[in-house]
Amino acid sequence: MLLVLVVGAGMIAVGNVGIGAVMLAVVLTCGYTLILRKWILHGRAPRAVWVGFLLGAVLLLAGSVRFTNVYLTWFGTEVVGTVADESTSPGAHGHQYTQCVVLLPDGTRQELAVTGPCPAPRGTGVDVLQMPGSDGLGFFRPVLTSVAGYWWGLAGLLGGLGGLGTTVALTVREAKARRPKPSA
Repeated sequence: MLLVLVVGAGMIAVGNVGIGAVMLAVVLTCGYTLILRKWILHGRAPRAVWVGFLLGAVLLLAGSVRFTNVYLTWFGTEVVGTVADESTSPGAHGHQYTQCVVLLPDGTRQELAVTGPCPAPRGTGVDVLQMPGSDGLGFFRPVLTSVAGYWWGLAGLLGGLGGLGTTVALTVREAKARRPKPSA
């Protein structure tokens, strides 16, 4: 059940990193508090369990930020887009956000998935990953081709799942150790 919630929150992070990361943090916190401590261990968890859970949760949150890069590297197509425009808009708390818009080979103009200035001057070709058939309104807006973004995302996701998997193994071992022994 927790894995389904984590994957669901990770998918939300694809569309909106801020909302997805918050939802993932809530899911992981509730998972630790309710499932591990209350239902399985019936109280205080050993240090190794909560350290493994915390490490896995942090890595999973970090990996979710770059999940779009990982997904589009596997399932998207690499195309050469043209830097079309760069806009600035006000965000929460008065912060100004810069957004780069690229013109894709099919003639559509799409904002990149990550905010920030354009990587090159207007009219310059840039390599982007896009989801075939996507209109840019769904989860998978185009991203700049980034080997570093891919590896950071993949390392975070795999490290996070490894940390959470270790936590599950330690929890099962601890729960078995706390189980009362039948008297003979």
